[in-house]
Amino acid sequence: MAYKIVPALTYFYDSYHTCITLENIPKQLPIDHKYTRMDANGNTRFRIVKTYVRQIQFDQFTSKSYIAAPTMYNAKIYTSDEAIISNILNDSVLSTKIKTIQQPINQTHLDLLKKNDRKIILRDKLWYNQYKHKLSSHYILDNLPKDPKFVFKWIYENFPSGSSRRVSVSGGYSGHQAWRRGLSSIPTVFTNNEETAMLFKLSFSDNIKIKFETCICLKELES
Repeated sequence: MAYKIVPALTYFYDSYHTCITLENIPKQLPIDHKYTRMDANGNTRFRIVKTYVRQIQFDQFTSKSYIAAPTMYNAKIYTSDEAIISNILNDSVLSTKIKTIQQPINQTHLDLLKKNDRKIILRDKLWYNQYKHKLSSHYILDNLPKDPKFVFKWIYENFPSGSSRRVSVSGGYSGHQAWRRGLSSIPTVFTNNEETAMLFKLSFSDNIKIKFETCICLKELES
């Protein structure tokens, strides 16, 4: 097996759990015509993104270089259809063109990808060897909260030390602009309380840009 299998970090196009990257496919082998586009329920079975490989060649008669018509293309196939995945893996030609396969490692991984409300981070260990979730926040400068102090009060009351960790941050464009307006940067929160993290995001997303990240440990996926 020459290709590399990589844990997926996203649910592709909000529809597909697997992305297969292929390289140097003969132009006369159109993958998108190989499979039926819709399943029996009317759902799209796959999505394909092609990039044609153009080569510069030299004309010995004119002593000039030119771009030849492409004879190969690269492709990314996004799908959740196990029949399509199996067919590509077992195809005598396509299987030799696979470079990488991005897919969930197990059902837990897939369930997290489908949530679509966070970014999945693969790490060797949890943040601070303890916390599974991370919230990074900064103000939406043209729609500031009426009472910025209430944001801090909410964080300190609902993410107490011990069960969570709050880390003060500064710098960057948003932090500088907040400082110019007399505002303190919002601390980054590390926590295992997923429900409270989601509540924070729902409560303040109109005035604060919140990045919600969930860590998946590699050993967790292998178990």
